[in-house]
Amino acid sequence: MPEEKKSGEMELDIKKIKIGMPHFIAILSIIVLAFFYIFFGFIGVKIILGVFFLYFLPFYFILGRFSLGMDERLVFSLFIGIVVVPTLVFYFGSVLNSLRLSIAATFVLLVMAAVALRWGDLTELLNFKK
Repeated sequence: MPEEKKSGEMELDIKKIKIGMPHFIAILSIIVLAFFYIFFGFIGVKIILGVFFLYFLPFYFILGRFSLGMDERLVFSLFIGIVVVPTLVFYFGSVLNSLRLSIAATFVLLVMAAVALRWGDLTELLNFKK
């Protein structure tokens, strides 16, 4: 027989937790960062944040322009980032002869592309008349 619950008790229903919930994302982020800090130190935290900001985030914003669900955007942005970012860093590195400059140039290029695609035409962004 099921037990009667008191009126003040809250029940945690796993089916109600979704990936897009802000508190779920915050708790998961803290757990991941703590894991990398415990096992790899501050370098591990820098690596995981670099992967997030360089590989994942620009493509997540770019794919936001299209009619994809959140789960599709998450997966596609990660895999597109794994393919595109090293390619761009390689070609910028061959032109600039500096790995750090090529990483920075790749990040700037991807953020500019995300902004341009996310908010449409740059003429609309700057409020020019067509």
